[in-house]
Amino acid sequence: MKRISIKLLIAVTVTLSMALLATMLIFQGYRGMQSGILEVADQASQQLTVTINDRIQKLMEPNQMLIRMLRHDPLVSAKDPQQRLRRLPAIAEVLNANPLLSAVYIGYNNADFLLLRQLHTAHSRAFFNAPDASHYLLQSVVTDADGDRQGEWLFYDDSLTDMIEVRSMPNYTFNPKIRSWYQQALDSDRVKLTAPYLFYTTREVGVSMSLHAGDGVVLGIDATVMDLSEQMDSLRLTPGTEIAIINQDALLLAYPDIERFILSDARETRLASLQEINVPVLQALISQPQGTHGLARFSHAGHDWYGLVSPLAVLGDDDLRILIAIPGNELLGNVKKSFLSQVQWAFSIMLVLLLSGWAVGQRIGNPIAELEKQVRSLANLNFDNKITARTSIREVHALAHVLDDMSGTIRHFKSLSMTLNRERDPDKLLQSVLEELVKAVGHASGCIYLFDGSTQTLKLNNQMDDQKLPDTIVLEGLHEVDSQVRECVRKAGYDFYVCTMLRDRYEHLLGVLIIDSIDTRSTDIQGLRAFIDDISGAAAVAIETRQMICEQKALINGIIHLIADAIDAKSPYTSGHCERVPALAMMLSDAALQSTLPAFQHYHMNEAETEAFRIAAWLHDCGKITSQNMWLIKRPSWKQFITASMKFVPALKCYTGMHRLSACKVC
Repeated sequence: MKRISIKLLIAVTVTLSMALLATMLIFQGYRGMQSGILEVADQASQQLTVTINDRIQKLMEPNQMLIRMLRHDPLVSAKDPQQRLRRLPAIAEVLNANPLLSAVYIGYNNADFLLLRQLHTAHSRAFFNAPDASHYLLQSVVTDADGDRQGEWLFYDDSLTDMIEVRSMPNYTFNPKIRSWYQQALDSDRVKLTAPYLFYTTREVGVSMSLHAGDGVVLGIDATVMDLSEQMDSLRLTPGTEIAIINQDALLLAYPDIERFILSDARETRLASLQEINVPVLQALISQPQGTHGLARFSHAGHDWYGLVSPLAVLGDDDLRILIAIPGNELLGNVKKSFLSQVQWAFSIMLVLLLSGWAVGQRIGNPIAELEKQVRSLANLNFDNKITARTSIREVHALAHVLDDMSGTIRHFKSLSMTLNRERDPDKLLQSVLEELVKAVGHASGCIYLFDGSTQTLKLNNQMDDQKLPDTIVLEGLHEVDSQVRECVRKAGYDFYVCTMLRDRYEHLLGVLIIDSIDTRSTDIQGLRAFIDDISGAAAVAIETRQMICEQKALINGIIHLIADAIDAKSPYTSGHCERVPALAMMLSDAALQSTLPAFQHYHMNEAETEAFRIAAWLHDCGKITSQNMWLIKRPSWKQFITASMKFVPALKCYTGMHRLSACKVC
């Protein structure tokens, strides 16, 4: 199985995590900005619809009130043209009351017609070729007694007091009685509203309101909707936005480009249909399903568009609709630019994070790699090096500390094994075993009490510190039971952490190992106590070895003294000689060691050589045991001699083999 470096793993993990987070944030930000812009565009489109509806309502409601008020004016019943002219100020007040009105007119039963309009712009004066000072235009058609119809255009100033020009219009024979607004009004006493159409004179798109005033007299008001086209041009959400208002027959009533939706030819001037203005995106929009509310996304010519089809107020019998189509690239262009900018920033941040992740990986991975090398040395049975990790990461530092503790424990076991194998002094052996055991379990102090079977007491033999400890602990009752021994130790005033029984291979009590309760670093107390119980056998082995060595020395010393006593008993003339020679020999050796004479400058004896010298002094006459005179004292039987020789010779060989008596030159 292929392994991966922790440095690379951390760097890749940090980078991928942040990349994933950045991607999610960028995606959510893009979606949020897109949704926000679409919501704003939808609200703006809805507001545009509301604005146009309000504009239409302003055309309708105030004008209905004005035309009802005008029905009670004397103009309605005036027959004489001069009387009608005197009522022009009343008609002018209606125009001044609402700037959206194009004209106010009245049609009589005899086909007379009177229309007053304002010429408040240069365009309107140029259209009618009016004099410069003209402010009002009165279009009049009067039927004389012979039935002839005469048309005139009268131009007035802004006060209607001075007639600037009277222009005869022979071709102006407008007959109101054949117009739809006149005919609709005759059938009802309510204000009637026509569908939008092209006005007869100005060729503007508008609607007419008419009201039957009685006796075949019909009042009318023209309200143009041409300003809606100008308003829509200023309300475009983006430069490429397409806006149009159509009726139920798909005829254009308003479009920002006025010249495109009013068509003129040699025969007539009319409104263009939606197909005739050559705006395919609006045709594609109106063909989309209309079940959704608000802006809907659709495709046209390979591009994304967002469109809205919303109903407007009813004008006459026409149901009007507004069409709004917004290019997706213009509507969301800033969002995409922002998205690309965020992606660039994200890649820059990812590069920084990659370097940061690599640095963090190095910071974490290097100590772990160093620990790996040190642990590998442990695997190669090298326990002498201290395990350390230079890191500020708590877990790595804790791991290094635990591994160092483990290595230290193994070192203590190694030292314990070497002590058991090499230490000759029984007391030093037991002390070394105690120290290594206590250090191996991570404590600072402890002691060993040895069991004295003759007095049924535990006697203090070894300890690691200068604590005031009882020299003896008297065991009560059945001291072989571990719990009773621990209770006796506790009653003696020793507050121990662990009290472990030390037994030989025959389960005889040798003593107790006590570890003090200070410097406790383990949280698993039960596990540590079980571990101490398991390793305490080393102390038991040391105690048993110590006892065996002491017993062996006692045996050898007994045999040596027996031989010396036998030699001294051979003759009364040499009695006590073998006891005096060792004393004199040791005195001579001590004197030589303490002497400053040149002959003794290089004279040194270690402990083993001193012991060998002492034994040699005791056995310096051991050859006399086989002399002929010895048989004169007490002649043993051959059977007794063979039995004594078989008991003495192996013990002597064993001891001389251990202490190399044959190498001693004193004898």
